[in-house]
Amino acid sequence: REKTKIKNPNAFWTRAKGGGRGWDGFNRFITDTTNMFSTGLLPRMIEELKAMDVDIELHDQRDNLLKYKSVTKLGGLTLREEQLGSYHALLTNTVEGIPFQRGICYEATNSGKNLISATIFKSYPKETCIFLINSTVIYDQAVEEMEELLPGQIGQICSKMVDLKRYNIAMVQTLRNRIKKDPRLKKWLASVTVVIVDEADEVIARKD
Repeated sequence: REKTKIKNPNAFWTRAKGGGRGWDGFNRFITDTTNMFSTGLLPRMIEELKAMDVDIELHDQRDNLLKYKSVTKLGGLTLREEQLGSYHALLTNTVEGIPFQRGICYEATNSGKNLISATIFKSYPKETCIFLINSTVIYDQAVEEMEELLPGQIGQICSKMVDLKRYNIAMVQTLRNRIKKDPRLKKWLASVTVVIVDEADEVIARKD
């Protein structure tokens, strides 16, 4: 566990109040309680282990890999080359040859992220999907654009409604508040298998 810790470049040792031990400035991949690490950290974990010349052997024990179909056109629109690049990079991503359908899509403003998101949704016709958004302005725009791309197929979770379908757009704050009040929504959320997060850094940074 100690060999997988990474020094945070912006951190320094702080002693806790009362003379106890404070944070030593290291981020640890493997937790003390579960002896596991989040699957999203797999690529970084492999990178660090290779840097330490550690031999790696991965065993993929998943039996529920999501199957997708490739989509290049949607709602009368054909994805541009750079949009297709982002789309395929996420769906075909691998780690050491093992399917790893996760990633961060760095797209500029007006790059067509709603089109990319809708295309990803359409690629999983049998899965329940959710698009998490942190801004009401972006939410309204996403609903409008994705309804045009996937007419009648977009569900919504916002302050005005909870209308669940196979493909859904949700306001982060509303989803959080409604989960606390409605156990059924929490159970439904556990069935979601495809998640897209808009401005993920801002969502993660939220404290309320």
